[in-house]
Amino acid sequence: MESHKIHSIQSDACEKRIVTACSDGVVRIFDNTAELGQPPSLDLIQELQTQYGVCTKAVFVNDGEIIVSAYFSGKIAIWKRENGSYSLATTRDVFTGTIYDLDILYTINVIKIYCACSDGVLRVLDLAGGYNFNQNEIVAHRFGITCVYSSKSIVLTGGLDNSVVLWRNENDLKEEIRFRDHKGVVRDVEVCPDNVSGFLCFASCGEDGLVNIYTKVESNYNKQSIDIGEPVYSLSWSRTGFSLSVGYGDNNFKCFIPGSDGEFTEVELSKCGE
Repeated sequence: MESHKIHSIQSDACEKRIVTACSDGVVRIFDNTAELGQPPSLDLIQELQTQYGVCTKAVFVNDGEIIVSAYFSGKIAIWKRENGSYSLATTRDVFTGTIYDLDILYTINVIKIYCACSDGVLRVLDLAGGYNFNQNEIVAHRFGITCVYSSKSIVLTGGLDNSVVLWRNENDLKEEIRFRDHKGVVRDVEVCPDNVSGFLCFASCGEDGLVNIYTKVESNYNKQSIDIGEPVYSLSWSRTGFSLSVGYGDNNFKCFIPGSDGEFTEVELSKCGE
């Protein structure tokens, strides 16, 4: 069996189906047949292929009814599920460079696609009925944008210029604050899910080995920096926002939870079933 680098992996809301974006340009969809609490058991059910080159990101939309995939060639593809399988619905040439990352904000009538592009421009595509696109562009970083996160109220971007930007997602994106706390390329940005305290908390990570966790208190942002000691590439909050998982180095990961003082500390991990 051939092996290819996985650039992104995402599960659906029920964690029963997984989509991956791979270096051979193929979007692969798996069923997770494992019982709750057991290690994943994945069965490949479909491969989605284009001629667009390396696939950099693939995400589920609307409970898995749609998949949006992005490519090194600057294109995106929209796949729609019909009769249990996915077929290509439409494509879009976003620009002539590379899309490093994308994120989706879905409402009943519109899919909003945020494309993190290699020229430092955040391209926002509104996809309405009939697969009609409306595209807007925002200059976000001096060099390329490496990662993007979107929600109804805010958007986060990280870049090759080592900065993280928080944008207010109003009628138009408005830059609220730019953080320059990394000394290397920013590789991921993630916002903590809504929590009972109601405060804004988000994290960034980078090739400098730092994980920076920001918490908004009134009009200020408090920062906690954790030095992992190796380049950090990915972040993932638990669904409740209680824990933060960090992927770093050569397929290593750690998990952090807040203590009574609000500071995040590492917790020991064990394999499922132990």
